[in-house]
Amino acid sequence: MIAFLPKNHSLINKQETGQYIYIYSFLFDELFSIEIGNDTPVTLTWSKNDSSLYFACIKSSPKIDEDEWKDVIQYRENSLRQKAVIYQIHFNFNDRVLSTETNIIRNLSLLIGKLVYVSFFEKLIFSSVSNLIEDMNDFELYSIDLRNSTAEPSRLTYNEGLEFQLQVSNDGQYLLFRMLSLGSNKELFNHTQYRLYSLNLIDNKLTRLAEHFEGNINQYAMKSDSSIYILGQLGTEVHVYSQDLSMKDLVYHNGWNGTYELIACSRKNQSIAFVYSSFERSMEIYLINDITELKSAQSITDENQLITERNLPKIEVYSWKNDDDHRTIEGILHYPPEKFQSKNLPMFSIFKENRRFPPVDSKTVG
Repeated sequence: MIAFLPKNHSLINKQETGQYIYIYSFLFDELFSIEIGNDTPVTLTWSKNDSSLYFACIKSSPKIDEDEWKDVIQYRENSLRQKAVIYQIHFNFNDRVLSTETNIIRNLSLLIGKLVYVSFFEKLIFSSVSNLIEDMNDFELYSIDLRNSTAEPSRLTYNEGLEFQLQVSNDGQYLLFRMLSLGSNKELFNHTQYRLYSLNLIDNKLTRLAEHFEGNINQYAMKSDSSIYILGQLGTEVHVYSQDLSMKDLVYHNGWNGTYELIACSRKNQSIAFVYSSFERSMEIYLINDITELKSAQSITDENQLITERNLPKIEVYSWKNDDDHRTIEGILHYPPEKFQSKNLPMFSIFKENRRFPPVDSKTVG
């Protein structure tokens, strides 16, 4: 079965005033709707055998007259008062009739960003979020023991960062997630690159994966064994790496120059699907049977063929050292079609604040 939260309720031809979750059954080839009241659902996760669905909602609050909604303090207080509730729906299919039973798992005095089910420990793990980035403690990971209905959620992290893209390892003993740091040991708001972490659910030991990789972790995907594929960005390119959860070193997989993204792999075999693009090649989806086939991959889509038939701009990549941290920075110079490496061309330049770039004439190049 597949469960999803639509942005509108036009899938079912009837008047709907409350919130709904939709379930598509492959067994019956039918779409079912389940009314869940007025609370707004934000995330959901299945139990191991798909017999239950857990979902988190934002508790509905009384509407405030817009004419009275003028005070910033009132707005902040209302945002901080928002709470969440976690429900369980138990399914029973009988003679093409879907019967459900809904139970409240927890009422929480915080908001939930992502919810995952861990069958190995019979726990729910969720990330807390906030509408206002004021207290870094509002963005952490918690667990709920489903075997103990009275126990309070246990806090798992103290990261001062925003955790997202939560996934449970295939053996159920590790929780993986990406994180954007929001603070430092000096308790200052400080953005860093996206990083990847593994949380051991047995002893709560937190390990940074790809620790020695100096670039940005754009995405990751679980393999069928105890390892992962990592899409790491260095400069202007993103390449494929892999790492075993028990080791620190990354393995680089030699592929094309350009950008790999949205990687996924089969849990039954070694098949890998990914999206790839470069300045010379338009974005398409590729499928390979083994990671060694990166350079011989064939696209399975042809959505952007028209782009390859056009006379596209060519580029040059420049690099320089940052005076503050001595790191290498890369920039891209795009030439107009048929003007590659021409001199005295008009130039449109874009600069980001708080970044140091080498001196460039904003009027001409060359």
